Amino acid sequence: YRKQQAPTLVVGGGVMGLSTATALAATGRKVILVDAAHPIRGSWGITRASHFRMEDPELLQMGLYSSRYYKQLQEQYEAEARRSPDLKVEDSHFYHCTGSAMAGPKEQIENIAVCVKKELGDLPEAQHELLSASEVEQRFPQLKLDADEFL
Repeated sequence: YRKQQAPTLVVGGGVMGLSTATALAATGRKVILVDAAHPIRGSWGITRASHFRMEDPELLQMGLYSSRYYKQLQEQYEAEARRSPDLKVEDSHFYHCTGSAMAGPKEQIENIAVCVKKELGDLPEAQHELLSASEVEQRFPQLKLDADEFL
């Protein structure tokens, strides 16, 4: 009798789900990926989203961890595209870091920044500014924050 390992089920084919499935498959595990193809979500079709500004430190850590694998997947696809006449290299660039903004109480925003900095160090994705409501109004007149909020 030979014990067979059951496949791992990953629910959701967004950044985190696809990254998780790819990492598991790379270790030799059988993986089943299930995705609802729902139009309202963070990452679907040609879009990809990794949220580095999360209030929950565990969710932030998960997002940062999965984004590393997503970037590796992009690099692997690009390498394969360079070797294959059937694939286009320009199609391999599906993950771009664009920055983000988050508004809320100063302590909450600072805690998120500390967590991101701890995970990413001096990478550009870890850089941040903390702006008071009055500074936001001067710099971004289209945004209105409560007096005790920061961006």
